[in-house]
Amino acid sequence: MQALAVHLTVVAVLLSGCNAPTSTKAPAFDATAGASFRVSARMLYKDLLSPSCRGAAPGFDRKTQLAPERAAVARLELALKETRAGQQLALARHDAEADGGCWADGDPRFAALHVQMTRDAMRIGLPALRKEAANLPGRAIKEMTEMPNGPAFRAGVRALTDLAVNRPCTDLTSPAEAKLRASFKVMLADFRAALPAQAAAHHDMAAADAAWEFGNIILECAEPDQSAEADSAADLGRVQAQLAALRRLAPATH
Repeated sequence: MQALAVHLTVVAVLLSGCNAPTSTKAPAFDATAGASFRVSARMLYKDLLSPSCRGAAPGFDRKTQLAPERAAVARLELALKETRAGQQLALARHDAEADGGCWADGDPRFAALHVQMTRDAMRIGLPALRKEAANLPGRAIKEMTEMPNGPAFRAGVRALTDLAVNRPCTDLTSPAEAKLRASFKVMLADFRAALPAQAAAHHDMAAADAAWEFGNIILECAEPDQSAEADSAADLGRVQAQLAALRRLAPATH
């Protein structure tokens, strides 16, 4: 159990711009267009909806204390109902709810601080989401409706994108890394090409979200303590395992 600290990232995310790369196969809509909106919404939802961990301070009720913020979110959801932005907002909520996590509210002082942190995040985040929603005009899109295993599938694609595309803290000048990235590109393209339309749309959304998040964070990387060859073999195995897991989650391929 650990306290969530996503409020800090939420603020940074909401003040950043969207710059995610396009997918290998053009979807029926631009998945990158809503990446910052979806990432921001997912972080806000996780911040707001995550409960106190077991063992919270006696008499402390996080949900009740954040009732005004929950009501404000409900009003936004209602205002965006049946729109493209509302559809993506719903997906972000599903992802946050599936992600789990809780606030370590055993100490009343920290519990009160966590509530205030969430209020501050919502005070900044909700107006920003309303503004971003205007950049996603139009009605809901068929391919973007929720699908079976949707949250798990999107989380898996985000993890896959980090493993095979973003690849934080890797040596871009290494020949082994260049060879590995080329292999991953082919593997990911083959996987994407086999997906039916709805799963492909959700794939593209999740990949765009992961790329946007990676482009808007600052990493501190330690010196590698293994050879490039050993790292490459391990990473190849992880990507293959992740692809296998995603194939089990995805609907039947065409």
